[in-house]
Parts: sequence; structure tokens; C-alpha cells
Amino acid sequence: MTSATQKIDIDESAAGRFADRWKAARLRALSRFTQSRKNLDEYALLKEIELSFHEDVLRTVFDESRRCGVDVAKEVGRTLSVCEISNLISESRVSCFCEIWERDDAGLSRYLKRIGCPQRNSAFVCDYWREAADGLVMGLGDDARFARHRSLGHGDDECLDFVYTAWEKKHQFGSVPMAIEEALTDIKEDLSKLGAEFTLIGFSEGVLFYRLMGTEGPLCGVGRKLLLDQLVKKLKSAAIHIRPNIEFRDVTPRPVLEGA
Repeated sequence: MTSATQKIDIDESAAGRFADRWKAARLRALSRFTQSRKNLDEYALLKEIELSFHEDVLRTVFDESRRCGVDVAKEVGRTLSVCEISNLISESRVSCFCEIWERDDAGLSRYLKRIGCPQRNSAFVCDYWREAADGLVMGLGDDARFARHRSLGHGDDECLDFVYTAWEKKHQFGSVPMAIEEALTDIKEDLSKLGAEFTLIGFSEGVLFYRLMGTEGPLCGVGRKLLLDQLVKKLKSAAIHIRPNIEFRDVTPRPVLEGA
């Protein structure tokens, strides 16, 4: 269990060791996809990586960062609280995170807003730091989670990150802008007439997360596929009026079939 009363001391020396350790973990991930073994500039290394390897890089940096977080927690002798994690990550020497994380008035979570970034035109670089932080946070704390609601690299006007506890699910995704909700009202009404409930779950980094359920329970089989096909067509048509390059992602829980 994460202790809410104990605190770890983060002096300059300890912060430096942590920053070096996490960077080494990230460089191990990058070394699998680049030829530059002596280059320690992550931004330069990221530019070398071919597009076909981007997804693999993101998975690998998450895994290596999580191992780093687990090792740090083992040395401390316990998992860390959200407050401790946000304090630690602010000492990481990573420009995305090296500011004071604010406390969310409604809970235990911490958040960080940024409006300037030299890599604002690279969605891949934003994704790299998001996955690295996500893995690290999960390794440091059993109940800790990381979420990025907005990012300059994905066309938002600012970056917004959260470190939160797993039960504060409201922070898993960003809020859905009113303009998007209004643009999709007709789609929700059309699907309702067909016996389906279309629910907007959240909006993060240009991705709209939704759930498609039957009004009387989960949809499955051919019925679900037909409704989903209709929904995808309607969403693609509506996207023109919502936001360029918006993505739609279905997060509906899948029913487990008996005997499967």
C-alpha cells in the first residue's frame, strides 16, 4: 500500500541520481531502434527512428520506464504516493515535467500545464514523453496513474498532464468540449432510435473516446457490427465540422461469452 504519511527526501544529489537513472532507462529503449550508440541527445535520436518503428518505440520506453520506477520503489522500500511521484518527476530534467505540479482541489491528483514547447510540431515526441512518464508512474506507485489530456504536439493550445490515483477515474481522459457534444447530438439521437446508447467518455490529445451499448444491455455479434459500421460513417462525416484529424476510439467493454 502507498503510504500517505511517509515522505521521501529529495535532495539535489538524490534528484540527480533519479534523473540519470530514468534517462538511462529511456536510452536503453531507444538503443534498440537507432544506430547511434554514443549519442545521449534523445531528441536527436527520436528524429532517426523510422515511422514504422514508432509504435514499438512507445511500447519499449513505457516498459523500460516502468522497470525503472519499480526498481526505485524497491530501493525506497515501498510504493510512492501521488504527491511524492509528482515531486520526483519534476526533478527529472525533462522539460515536459520540470515545473511545479499543482494539486487538484477536488482530490489527491496533481496536474501540470504548459504553453510553450520546442517540440510542439512533433506528435511522436509528445507520445514518447507521455509513454515514458506513464510507465514510470505505474512503476513507482501501485495505485498511481498518468494521463495526458492535452498536448501541443497533437494540435492543442497547451499541454495538460495529470498524476492521479487509480480510483480517480475522472482524470483518465480529458473533458469533452461542448462544441463536440453539440455536433454529435443528432448521432446520439439516431442511434437511440435503433436501440443503442452512444456515450462520450472523454477527449484527450485529439482523440474522442466513446462507448456504444444497447439500451437493454451489451451489444454483440452482427447487431453490434452493423451499428458500429453506421456509427463510424456518421463520425467521419461529422469530423469535418469538429476538428481536423480528430480520431475516434471505442472503449466499450466487450462481453465475455460463456465457454470462450
